[in-house]
Amino acid sequence: MVKGLPTIDQPDQLCEGCLIGKQHRHSLAKESISRARVSLELIHTDVYFIKQKSKVFSTFKRFKALVEKQSGYQMKALRSDRGGEFISKEFKAFCQENGIRRPLTILYSPQQNRVVERKNRLIVNMTRSMLKSKNLPKEFWAEAVDCAVYLSNRCPTRSVWNQTPQDAWSGYKPSSKGYKLYNPVDKKIKINQDMIFDEKSSWDWTDRDKEHMLCLFVNTEPIDFDEASRSEKWRKAMNEEINAIEKNDIWELTTHQSDKKPIGVKWVYKVRKNSKSEVERYKARLVVKGYKQRAGVDYDEVFTPVTGLEMI
Repeated sequence: MVKGLPTIDQPDQLCEGCLIGKQHRHSLAKESISRARVSLELIHTDVYFIKQKSKVFSTFKRFKALVEKQSGYQMKALRSDRGGEFISKEFKAFCQENGIRRPLTILYSPQQNRVVERKNRLIVNMTRSMLKSKNLPKEFWAEAVDCAVYLSNRCPTRSVWNQTPQDAWSGYKPSSKGYKLYNPVDKKIKINQDMIFDEKSSWDWTDRDKEHMLCLFVNTEPIDFDEASRSEKWRKAMNEEINAIEKNDIWELTTHQSDKKPIGVKWVYKVRKNSKSEVERYKARLVVKGYKQRAGVDYDEVFTPVTGLEMI
């Protein structure tokens, strides 16, 4: 210590600047205090093969019925993140009615659900490795994930001693009665038992990728009127839009006043597809360039004149 310096009194309060400058994430305990001792005592969940998150609740109910029937145990706790699909009113009510606890992770803390996060990373790494090693297109992502989970459940793990996860769950040794095969010519999946594999060879997907890219290019939306006018289907869509505008008396012709700046219009194109990704309709809309309006000057003078039933 330096002699002669005045004594500085430390204020008995928090320093906001220090808290902001030194804030850090707290580490989690290495060992979980809520480890399951029997089957279904604690379920870790995050993902499933679904197209929409709105299907999570119905998928979970089917999963619950299946695993409880197979194991003979009742589900006691379900750990997940705070995604909207897991904390909906119907999901909460169902868990309360069935006595299922809901330990949820804190926002932006996926490490609290580390069991499922690490499993996800393992499955994704296996999937990417399989796809890259055989140069498979991304359309096989779901099938590759399914294969990765299948293999992971039949490989030894430290979680269960001298058993595979499939053996520990079902009580019998895993076996295979056939192979799931994909025919790239007719694009059909078949099951067969008598197979001989050539691990060194792979299918040439070059022609298929070119055909796929051509289909994507054909169904893309045009950028401007010049590009759309060269296609018969888009010309038809624009004619339908003009006919609808004239039928509903959307506008009326007027003389341009020299002291007024007109607002231009532009065409907006959209390819509408159904649930099977098949083209259902080519839509063209003539819209006003509202971004050129100014608040307090001409902001409230233009509005949407009509609304189609499919837009509601």
